[in-house]
Order: sequence, then structure tokens, then C-alpha cells
Amino acid sequence: MRWPGGMSVKKLIIVILTVMIGASMLALLAGCGTDTKQAQQYLNAGDVIIKKFQSAAQPWENEINAVQAAVSDPAQFSADVAKARAAAGNLPRIIDEAKAEYAKIKGLKDVDNYARYASLEIEALDKIKQVIQKTNNYFDQMIALNNSSNATGNEAVLKQYQDEITKLNDSAANLDQQAQKLKVDKNL
Repeated sequence: MRWPGGMSVKKLIIVILTVMIGASMLALLAGCGTDTKQAQQYLNAGDVIIKKFQSAAQPWENEINAVQAAVSDPAQFSADVAKARAAAGNLPRIIDEAKAEYAKIKGLKDVDNYARYASLEIEALDKIKQVIQKTNNYFDQMIALNNSSNATGNEAVLKQYQDEITKLNDSAANLDQQAQKLKVDKNL
């Protein structure tokens, strides 16, 4: 059977299917581009918040160093701990903000490399948050030891704290290094 104009019905069906498949492919590509752009925006927003965290963490790190220097003076130690805790005040919230931006990437389609980057950064941020928590726990233990006038446990508590923090910091650095390599390799 021929369609007016000389084209067979079979050819017409093939042409229509080809056009439909082409239109579907264009729609998919358009959707990928939109998700890729959105993923890039979330990635950039998370990275900006991480830079904000790094700036905000510097005073906290300085206070931690002061605390370590005052470990043998209980009164000074307690005063320096209070300063360090105050300096750390917003750090967990900033970490959560960055994680929230990266988590938005996971809901997008066809952005596997961005999602992998986000997962690595979220895991690194979780390790950093644990550093803050373990530091506060260390402060609590040291203050309790100082208040009990039993300084014999100070070295053991300090060693345990340093070992835990070193592992967490190394892990966070490794995860961030993997994320940065992925970012460069995949041009994210």
C-alpha cells in the first residue's frame, strides 16, 4: 500500500519511528545537560562552603594549639578549652551546609562523576566533624583528670586522642585528595 506522494506505509512508519527516537534522544540529552549544570552549581556551592569552613577553622586550630601548650596548667587549660570550644562553635553547622549542597547532587540523574565527588566530600566532612567531636571529648577527659588531681592519666588520654585524630585527619585528607583528582580528571 502506498501513501499519497509515493511513500509506502512501511517506509512512513520507519520514518516516524526514526523521528520519534531522535526526538527522545534529544530530550534525554537536554535533560542530562540540565542535571549536569545543576550538579556543577551544587558542587561549586559546596566547594565555596568548604573554603568558608577552612577560614573559620583557622582560629579553632590556633586555640587547640594554645590548649596543648597549657596542658600542665589546669586553670589555663580550662580557660583555653573554653576559647577553643567558642572558636569551634559554628564549624559543625558549616560542615552540615556543605554536606547539604553536595547531597543535592545525589538526587540528579546521569551525573555519576559529580555524585562520586559529592560522596567523597561528604565522607571527608563526616571525618572532620568527628575530629571536632573527639576534640571536645578529649577536652572533657582532660578537665576531669585535672579536676581529680590525677595527672597520671593525662599522657594516655593525650596519646589516644592524637592517634584517633591522626587517623581521622589522614582519612579525610585521602578522601578529599580522591575527590580533587576526580574533579580534575573528569573536568567537573
